[in-house]
Amino acid sequence: MRRFGESWEDALEDIDWTDGDVLVVGSSSIGQLARVFLGSRSSKIVATRFVLEARSLGRAAAELAEEVLAENGEHRDANLVLGTMLLGKGKLDEAIRSGRSALRQEPTWLPALRLVAEAHLGKGETTLALDALRQIVDLDPNDARYAGLLAQLLTERGDDAAALKLWDRVAGLGDDPSPALRARAEIEMRRRNFPAAQADIDRLLGTPGQEETGSLLAGELGWDAEETARQVAAYVDAVTAERDAPRLPPIAAGEPAPVA
Repeated sequence: MRRFGESWEDALEDIDWTDGDVLVVGSSSIGQLARVFLGSRSSKIVATRFVLEARSLGRAAAELAEEVLAENGEHRDANLVLGTMLLGKGKLDEAIRSGRSALRQEPTWLPALRLVAEAHLGKGETTLALDALRQIVDLDPNDARYAGLLAQLLTERGDDAAALKLWDRVAGLGDDPSPALRARAEIEMRRRNFPAAQADIDRLLGTPGQEETGSLLAGELGWDAEETARQVAAYVDAVTAERDAPRLPPIAAGEPAPVA
């Protein structure tokens, strides 16, 4: 079967993949393909984002990865494929170890960083997940999924200023800005920035399928704004009452205090 593309990833994406498929390149070290081999008459797993995102490479992929790792425990791609399989099975600690092994070979390799971030998130280890997510977003600013995950964690931690900057970016990425609009509106309501919240709610109300969410947020905004107005009015009344209250003349030293 011949497949073509300007790069390995293009050629791989041209294949009609099904769950359980594995690509093995071998068994000669002659020519340009030599650079993708472990050695003469060896096999190498070619890991691409397209394959990894399938999340299910089948038992054969795990067995092949383990076979490669038996010869070279630090093999980058084999660690990644095995880690992805472990993540899918919920074996998060083992997935993290595999991801970290891959990162020792290439500290800025995005597929391994994504694997580590997902596993830490699965364990609820938000601080470690934040470290990986920040690296991912720095390396790939256009990755809406991981920018959104980072923004969500920052929101949950109360770092509203940093979260808003990321939500602004996420809103401009991908086809569905509604999660970012909803998150921004909720943050701005907490910050009592009602005009900014209203602008995002208006966009939600105009987005097909988001009318209910927009209406709920509009109701919350109306309540928050009304409550704030009541609080301001009460404060103004208190200040006014204190200002207009009759003031008794000062009592000279030695004079008896007036009796009511």
